[in-house]
Amino acid sequence: MLAAISRSKDGEIRVRSAELEHENVVNLEFVGDLGFAPGPQWTALKFRLKTPDASAFYETYMQPIALATAFSSLETSGELNLEIIGASSEIDQLSLHFEQIYVDDDEGRFSLYGLDGDIELHAGEQQRES
Repeated sequence: MLAAISRSKDGEIRVRSAELEHENVVNLEFVGDLGFAPGPQWTALKFRLKTPDASAFYETYMQPIALATAFSSLETSGELNLEIIGASSEIDQLSLHFEQIYVDDDEGRFSLYGLDGDIELHAGEQQRES
């Protein structure tokens, strides 16, 4: 993982870029200016996340932080890609692509099978197909 993070004299932390490449699990890129005080805010944001194997991504990165929640024990598979572009703490564009997503709760509370699609959200007035 590579990251450019700064901390000002008054303690404010800002993230300028981050990159994580975990082969066959996740590819994450962030470029922008992201702060956390008093809450998440950004002047510029370009975020991209690609997960070619949702099962490996879930087991490695999501399951450890989902312990003691309804999402702590899932069987997953499929591919997920997310891109977010924004400025002035606003999201200007969000693109989500999912392919053959499979999620099954080990306790039988919920499940999704064979989910394919694209979700396109944007701040413009021209409609886009999702």
